Amino acid sequence: MASAVGVGVLVLTIVGIPPFSTVMNFGETVKNSWSDPANEPPVPHAELWTVGKFAESNKIPVDQAMDNLPQANMAAPGPDVTLQVLATTYKVTPRQVYLKALGPAKAASVPMAEGGGFGRKTVGQLCQEVNVPI
Repeated sequence: MASAVGVGVLVLTIVGIPPFSTVMNFGETVKNSWSDPANEPPVPHAELWTVGKFAESNKIPVDQAMDNLPQANMAAPGPDVTLQVLATTYKVTPRQVYLKALGPAKAASVPMAEGGGFGRKTVGQLCQEVNVPI
């Protein structure tokens, strides 16, 4: 009896009959609402970086990053201040501080966060990305 109920639930879920399809649609909606790529930072947890670490990671001189910030009305007291502290001080997001510190030329070339993790990649995509034959 339990096996028949289990098979029935499985079949009705696959076919998409309510209420099973409703539960599946709700799950998809929740999963898609977790993050919006347009609002994600260019680098995960970049808000914890100091301006010095930021400059090093983006291969720009620290002086240039320090000069770019005042041009965007976000003066940094020194290269040891974090992007989060600057964001809090100037009431902007860490992503905005990140982009302003890059300067206008480099900020245009920063891609939107697309996700660098394995979350929605298939095994084939991952193997292709790391050059492993399937």
